[in-house]
Order: sequence, then structure tokens, then C-alpha cells
Amino acid sequence: MPPLARPIPSVGANPAYLPRPIRVSKDRFLSVDRGSGTGVPRWPSMRHPLGIDVVRAGLLAGAVAPIVAWSLTVVVILGWPGYDPIGQSISLLATAPLGGLQTLAFALSGVLGAAWALALSAILGSTLRDRLAMRALLLLQAVIALGFAVLPTDPSGAPATTVGRLHLADFYAYAVTMPITLLAAGLVMRRDPRWHGSAKPTLLAACLAIASIALVPATIDGPLTPWLGLLERVFVAIPSIWQIGVSLVGLQVRAGASA
Repeated sequence: MPPLARPIPSVGANPAYLPRPIRVSKDRFLSVDRGSGTGVPRWPSMRHPLGIDVVRAGLLAGAVAPIVAWSLTVVVILGWPGYDPIGQSISLLATAPLGGLQTLAFALSGVLGAAWALALSAILGSTLRDRLAMRALLLLQAVIALGFAVLPTDPSGAPATTVGRLHLADFYAYAVTMPITLLAAGLVMRRDPRWHGSAKPTLLAACLAIASIALVPATIDGPLTPWLGLLERVFVAIPSIWQIGVSLVGLQVRAGASA
């Protein structure tokens, strides 16, 4: 047969033209590209039927939530001339003339925090176990924030009520679980190659949170009582700043996964 008359082999029959295989890991939510030798996780698009990237939207909600909450707090403080932000707690702002705004700040922190928890846990963690752990811890923080809105503190000088005691218990839950959440996030980031750069800052934030919360007993009828408001704000500011930073990093991770 003349050379020009030879049949041309089909691309599908030639192994050299076949795409590199994609092996699906035991984690049904995570596929890994082994063909390139990188083992980089490949994430589902998780797009809304209307074309909205729900993960990106949740990350944006997480970045905005602390800014909105702190801004509303400032407004409430400015509307209450007798309030001392150094010596009085954040929760007491719910009893201010503009206390409804502080309650709204707590509620928004919870609602936006829940959206952020679902979004961040979709891209943070190299295993299903890590992602589920982060989702549970972050959702717990969102529930605690909602608790501050639903269970307001007692007004200054008023008799203790059941709701006021539940509010205090909610704060204790926040004081215990927030450092644990930061520590867990730092360890998960160390195991996820896409988040290595955020692991050390996250673990540092956890250490700072532990150090600040360790001073709380001294603010209860102790030498640091006049500084209760300041120490409380430092403790709350640490995870707030961390949340904004992690959200921004998460947007970069998400953009890389979608590329």
C-alpha cells in the first residue's frame, strides 16, 4: 500500500494522546490530579444554579462580617455618652439607647459567620475529616454569636435573670471554644499545602487568644476589673482580624481552584 494510502490512527486509539488520568480519592468530595505528580486537590465548582459561586460569596461574607459588627458597635458607643469602653463589656451595649444595633451586630455575626463556616470548610483541609472538623467548629462560633443576640445581658445594676445567666454561659462557651477553633485551624492549615503560609499566623492568633482570655478571671472583682472592656475587646479583636485575613487568603485559594 502506498504511504499516502495508509490509514491514520485515531487519537482515541493512541495512548500518547490520552489525557492524564484523574484518580478519585477515598474522600468522595475530593479528587486529586495524580497525572501531573502534584497531588493538588481539585474542588467542585459549587456554583448556584444562577451562576453564583457560593464559596466565594461565603468568603466575602466572612470578610465583611467583623467590619460590619465593629462599625455598628462604634455607632452604639457614640450614641451612649456615659458608656466606658475601657471598663464596661461589649454585651452591655445591648442595653444602650441604640442597643438594637448591637443586637443586630451579634445577629449578623452569627448569620454571616454561618455562611463563612460553610464556605471556608469547603476549601480548608486536605481530608474530609479536617473539613468536617473545621465546619463544626466554625458553625459553633456562629451559633454562639447568635446566642449573644437572642440572650442579651442584664442591664448594669439590675438583678440577675435566667436570660442574663445564659448570656454569661454563652460567653464562657465562646472563651473556651474560640482558642480551640484557632488551634485546630492552624493544625489543619499545616496539613494543607495551599494554606501553609497561614498556619503560623493562625497558631499565633490562638496563643494570643489564650493569653488574653487567661486574664479574664482577674477582671472579675480583681486588679484588672477597671480594664474589663479593653481586655474583652482585645480577645474579640484577635479572631475578628484573623477571620478577615483568612477570608482574603481563601478568596485566592478559591480563585486558584477555579482557574
